[in-house]
This record gives sequence, structure tokens and C-alpha cells, in this order.
Amino acid sequence: MALTGKPVVGETPLTADDLRGLKLPLVRTRRQLDQVEAANILVGQQWALRSRRALAGPLMRLCRRV
Repeated sequence: MALTGKPVVGETPLTADDLRGLKLPLVRTRRQLDQVEAANILVGQQWALRSRRALAGPLMRLCRRV
């Protein structure tokens, strides 16, 4: 992934509306955005799995009381 801000032939540039609010100023194409989002999803999945294991004990105790 080349986040250089330079357009690559064949990549779809993001519109001004698409770019508004992005926290990564070097993301300029849909492909770059897709790659950044995919990486973020993986990080989120890893976090959720760790959190799930950490919460499993307290949640099981809570479920037994109901």
C-alpha cells in the first residue's frame, strides 16, 4: 500500500465528500481506504477476542444468577 498521496493509474480517487472527516490525510483512493479499513477490522477483531476471553468469567457468573 503506497500512502504517498500520489494517484496511481487505475485507482478510483475519493471525492471531496468521501475525504471529509478522514483521519488519515494520505488516503486518497478507494483502494487505500479499503486497505486501511481492512487492517482496522483485524485490529478490532483481535481486541474483541481478547476482551471476550477477559469477560467470559464475570459474564458466566452473571448468567448463572439470572
